[in-house]
Amino acid sequence: MGDISQKFREVQLQLKRAEALLEDLELNRGDDRMDVQTAASKSCGELARSILDLQDMVDSEHSGKREVLKRKVRALQEEHQVVQQGLEKFISGAQKRRMAARNRNQLFGAAPGDGDNQNAMRHLHQEQDSIGKSQDAVNNLVSEGEAILAALGRQGKRFDTIGDRLGSFMQTMGLSRSIITTISRTHRTDSLLVYSGMIVVSFCLFLIWWFK
Repeated sequence: MGDISQKFREVQLQLKRAEALLEDLELNRGDDRMDVQTAASKSCGELARSILDLQDMVDSEHSGKREVLKRKVRALQEEHQVVQQGLEKFISGAQKRRMAARNRNQLFGAAPGDGDNQNAMRHLHQEQDSIGKSQDAVNNLVSEGEAILAALGRQGKRFDTIGDRLGSFMQTMGLSRSIITTISRTHRTDSLLVYSGMIVVSFCLFLIWWFK
């Protein structure tokens, strides 16, 4: 139980860090702050893995607090999903804003000379690198989401297997009860036949003795 409590505290700290990074990006318009975007994506990925580890620990818990712990894990999953969706939305919006700014500069900028062409090419390469990093961050988030869905799918299959085993056990119990009932009924019938036979034989012996 102590390990689970410690893991809960660790996950809550990771969640606060991810929320702080997202808030920093949104408040400070961090469209070009790729280091912060990368850190936020990495933080969300680590948070997702920690929540999965915590869920496995809670599933292995057999105390009376298991259901309460499972509700807390679901609450953490929901908070993580909100942060992840917010980060994906910000990164997508940042890409669009950078593309729009570049198009405006190309449309309204001064007629470029040779030096301007070099500057334009340099900015274009920088923009392409920035877009590539943003796309990588989005892909990482998508991969983490797919990993979570796969893990939930495995857990669902495990629950289905447990349900099938319980169903088979209940069917076996029902069959056993039916057999026991049949045996009891047969035993009562056999006992009745035996006692009846004993009475008839005793009566016949009595008649033989009487008329002898």
